[in-house]
Amino acid sequence: YFSGRVTKKRTAHYYIQCDVSAAFTREVGMHLEAIYAEYYRRLRDFGGKIKERFNVHIYKKKEDYLKLVGPNLAGTAGIYISRKKLLAAYVGSMTYEQVLRTVYHEGFHQFTDAFLGGTRNMRPWISEGMAQLFEDATWNKRKFEIGEVPTFRLHVLDRVRKAGKWIRLRD
Repeated sequence: YFSGRVTKKRTAHYYIQCDVSAAFTREVGMHLEAIYAEYYRRLRDFGGKIKERFNVHIYKKKEDYLKLVGPNLAGTAGIYISRKKLLAAYVGSMTYEQVLRTVYHEGFHQFTDAFLGGTRNMRPWISEGMAQLFEDATWNKRKFEIGEVPTFRLHVLDRVRKAGKWIRLRD
């Protein structure tokens, strides 16, 4: 489904195909290996052993991404397709940081599918909550810092509160 020139990159745990650029493909590989280490560090006591490399496709154009995932997922920036064992995302008009955050999120689903035996062993709220936690991880050029609340999330909460659209926990 790639319409541009594809760069392929193998890392210890991933096989990446990307038509953005060779430099971005290398960066995605480095980030995926680092976030993989975080997934594993935090979940090692719960799972098994991963024997295969994970497949990742990063598309430059949304149209190419949609050829893979289908038009009904046009509102997504990335997805993990469990039946294909494939993580896919696109860049389009997003920043590379936004794309990487999507990859961290979907990568968590890909990792837990292999490591924990699929989503049947994890409630949706914990799967999505943990994926969101990793999506918001901050890379400090050495490791990921996890658990900090990104400023933009605080601004969203503040706007909701000021607009009177705050939903009480009991609701």
